Amino acid sequence: MATVRRTRTTVFEIDVDDGDGFQPEVALGIAKGLEAWTRVTDEVTYEVREGEQVCQLAGRAPREEDVNAAR
Repeated sequence: MATVRRTRTTVFEIDVDDGDGFQPEVALGIAKGLEAWTRVTDEVTYEVREGEQVCQLAGRAPREEDVNAAR
């Protein structure tokens, strides 16, 4: 009997004006309040295990999950 794990990694990004200098706390606060995030990647990794054998496979996220990607 095999065990299959699925790990989904979705990366979103947004550009914000945080003023002069490097201010990560300010940038994060602004970004959290905005609704204009852009999906950069949406990948799935599958890990199949059976006994001592392990195989990893990767691909794009299944289509049915795209609806909930930005939540």
